[in-house]
Amino acid sequence: MSALETHRQEPLKPPEPPVEGSCCGRGCEWCVWVCYDQALRRYEAARAKEREPQDSFQEAGVSGEMTQSPETGV
Repeated sequence: MSALETHRQEPLKPPEPPVEGSCCGRGCEWCVWVCYDQALRRYEAARAKEREPQDSFQEAGVSGEMTQSPETGV
């Protein structure tokens, strides 16, 4: 098994919302909804970071194809 295979990441999955009735409604500092919101924000940030390099190449007009330079012909 290669080093790359040992560090393979699982696909990102959004967090599960809290089960109905699991919040006591008292405004606890670590309410299940607060924890869910934090997990959801981390998930969304990770998804944005995951897409970032691909998007920046596309925006810059960079493709995976190699072409000849008009100036040098190489």
